Amino acid sequence: MTLKDYLLGRRFELVSALPREEIARRISTATPSMLSPLARGVAGSCRFGRLRLFWRIPFFDNGFAPVFAGRLTSDRRQTRISARWGASLYVRVFFTIWYGLVLVIAISLATALFGGRPSAGNDLLIVPFVGLFALVPLLVHLVFNRSADKHLTIILAFLVAEIAATEAPISGGRAARSSAPTSAH
Repeated sequence: MTLKDYLLGRRFELVSALPREEIARRISTATPSMLSPLARGVAGSCRFGRLRLFWRIPFFDNGFAPVFAGRLTSDRRQTRISARWGASLYVRVFFTIWYGLVLVIAISLATALFGGRPSAGNDLLIVPFVGLFALVPLLVHLVFNRSADKHLTIILAFLVAEIAATEAPISGGRAARSSAPTSAH
């Protein structure tokens, strides 16, 4: 998963012939309890017309993991799931604050180095630390989300199996970008 897809999210539109309430019931039945430390695989919930699914590993909670999150809307014939696969809102806010802080530090450092004040001679020692500070979230993303595309495929297959979801064109006529199964066989 690219950093751009992670931060901006990949959009998906799915449809199911099942009503919203039945989709919520089936997903709640098929996913493990959020309190189970031994749960592995697709986890999440579907409540109040909102869907949130993610990949879970026993005894480890990856707060940086991408989330399949969306809204369910129903009409008389089908339920449409408009979702995105990417970083959660909390992670995007964290990245904004983190890189805002890195920017403030970098501007302060540049002002201190090039501002014409007398130097103690060791001002450049902080530059590698600012660089490392900037790289930490990116490295965490690369290490902990390297299987995100595989997990997306498993989550989409889960939706096909549990709620008979099929891929639909995204609003505006574009098809969803996925290589995952789109129909139950």
